[in-house]
Amino acid sequence: RVAALLDAAMTAHRAGAIDEAEEGYRAILELKPDHADALHLLGVSRFQNGAGREAFDLVSRAISVRPDAAAYQNTLGTILRSAKEYERAAQAFGQALRLQPDYRDARNNLALVLCDQKRFDDARTVLRDSLADKPDDPVLLTGMGRLHLLTDDIEAAVGCFHDALKAAPDHVDAFNNIGVAFNLLGDIAGARASFERALELDPSHVDAHYNI
Repeated sequence: RVAALLDAAMTAHRAGAIDEAEEGYRAILELKPDHADALHLLGVSRFQNGAGREAFDLVSRAISVRPDAAAYQNTLGTILRSAKEYERAAQAFGQALRLQPDYRDARNNLALVLCDQKRFDDARTVLRDSLADKPDDPVLLTGMGRLHLLTDDIEAAVGCFHDALKAAPDHVDAFNNIGVAFNLLGDIAGARASFERALELDPSHVDAHYNI
């Protein structure tokens, strides 16, 4: 029964029916309070619903059950970064990478939090090492482009975002970020078109709404 409940809840979650997904995760936890995946995914959904403190508690509980799960550490780092607890976030992403050294999202997230701390050289090292392994990875290319934006190398940023979009033509964050770069270069029409394309792909993209 638990497996069926989890499958249904995850299907709802992927479809964007977060409240329905949460009902499923909570039903699992009533049957099995230490179910690590249900704790983690309920934490993810609570974070998506803006309940950061509850999300942190749930994901921490999941980690106590399965301390070897890199994805849980990555989620914890994301929650901590959103709360501007950058040092603790960096530690969580670092732990995710110790558990799974090729974890692309954790590498990118570590670079992002290093940028938050203005540790740009460290962030550049993380991204360069990652891109050496996966030179066409759109997430990593977008991360490197964002780093160039933050260090005022706009032309290099545009190049990274173009490369990301060559690798993944529907990469929402690349469209949003290249819009920022175009705006900084004075190409207002190009910026607007990029933000509009990002919103076509993801109508709920908060940054694209703000930027446009």
